[in-house]
Amino acid sequence: MKNVFEKGIPQRLEDMLEARENRSQFQKSLMQRFPDATLLALKINVPGPVKNNEAIQNIFCETTQRLEDTLKQASMAVLEKVIRDLASGPELFLVVNVKAKALKECTLYVEQSFCLGPLIDMDVFQVQAGQLSDISRTSLGVAPRKCFVCKEEAKNCARNRTHSLEEVQREMSTLYFTFFDE
Repeated sequence: MKNVFEKGIPQRLEDMLEARENRSQFQKSLMQRFPDATLLALKINVPGPVKNNEAIQNIFCETTQRLEDTLKQASMAVLEKVIRDLASGPELFLVVNVKAKALKECTLYVEQSFCLGPLIDMDVFQVQAGQLSDISRTSLGVAPRKCFVCKEEAKNCARNRTHSLEEVQREMSTLYFTFFDE
């Protein structure tokens, strides 16, 4: 099977750390403008050096559409929408006029109901005591993410490097082609 996650411009660790810092600063600036709203940040989980290519864009666009449809069905008002297309990966930021818990429940629904859900990273933030704080899955009583290779806890597999990059990308490619070939 073709690996759709190897083509593209490789990113260095320094590039990714800089992108993370820029994303954090951007999120803070959005929440300064909308302190009473909730922020949703979406990106695609892609292990390996390539963080943006046609396949990643396809996943991002499909996920964004599903997320926006879910929010619309839940009558959640989006106050601000920003898409950033970066070499470090596409990013979506939505400022939503709703309680953080309700927004996190919507993101969990999208992650769990979509076969590409394991490739999606959606974080929900609110301002508490002047600080940006995220809403975790576990705070809602939802189990941590499972690894899509072995079904163990994903963070443990990532931290322990349980699976090779090739193995993870093969599974990701399988998920990708299962969805986009149908």
